[in-house]
Amino acid sequence: SLYKSLDLLKSIDLDHSNDPETVSSAGAVEKKLYECGEGDQHLENSILYFQRSYYLLNNRYNGINLALTLVYHATSNLVQSDQDRIADLVLAQRTWKRVLYLCDRDWKLILEKEKNDQTLINEGSKEGKDLQEYYQVQKYWILVNIAEAYFGLGEFENYRKTEEESKSIPFHAWQLESYTDQIAKLARELKKVGHLLEPKWTAPN
Repeated sequence: SLYKSLDLLKSIDLDHSNDPETVSSAGAVEKKLYECGEGDQHLENSILYFQRSYYLLNNRYNGINLALTLVYHATSNLVQSDQDRIADLVLAQRTWKRVLYLCDRDWKLILEKEKNDQTLINEGSKEGKDLQEYYQVQKYWILVNIAEAYFGLGEFENYRKTEEESKSIPFHAWQLESYTDQIAKLARELKKVGHLLEPKWTAPN
């Protein structure tokens, strides 16, 4: 299914496309293929696609995934020296810091939009309920993106605080599964190379 998805994306001129959704989808597919053990080339491709979509959109989703793929790169067979591993980790840290900025920006925007739509939400109409769910979904993703960025940066007190805050927002089971799965992957990889950072990244208790 992943290869079929990739073929469909390539059929719409993926290599030259600057459509953010197309490129972002390709990054996600290539990332999953690498995670499934299909080869290092998929990791290289995933990084390139996430970089392209991140710089095009300047958004949280592509930033958080780009950071993870950079950590994957640091622990992969593609890297032969600690110097290169450190370079990957520094780029990942810079990306997480940018994600924190983007989350703060998006949180303010969401609160402002929600405030403007509050009358419609309070009416209890289908449109109002849809809007309420939309804002809840956005708030949840923002909070778990913040938590993941703090986790990657080794700021575990802020990570725990933000993760706990995310639990106060209504969410779907698949959202929690997606977040916890990504944190587990990040933790597994950072345990391998976190000692190269200054200060060292040490897994929380």
